[in-house]
Amino acid sequence: MADAILDYVTRYQGVSFAEVERNIEGFVGGDVELRLPKTNIVLWQGLTEEGVNAFNLLRTGKHIHPDPCPVMAYLVDGMIPKLPVAKGIDITRSGHALFNALRILTHKT
Repeated sequence: MADAILDYVTRYQGVSFAEVERNIEGFVGGDVELRLPKTNIVLWQGLTEEGVNAFNLLRTGKHIHPDPCPVMAYLVDGMIPKLPVAKGIDITRSGHALFNALRILTHKT
């Protein structure tokens, strides 16, 4: 699945989680939330364990990164998490959505 996500993000740059949900089989269909570590920030909901593992493999391997984007990108894609929008990072409050587009990390040599 990680290869499929990487191929999709490489092809379309600036991919929303809604697009990944719609186009990568098995990414969603579970009950796992994808969160920024040690925060209340929820990147996406309803993922499978395989989907979270694939995303984390790509993120920690420095292949892709989530980049904040306007909520309008998700409105256009027709999917918005049912959470309040994050206005900052607060580890003591319940989950808040932060809208992101996935981008390929470019490595400078």
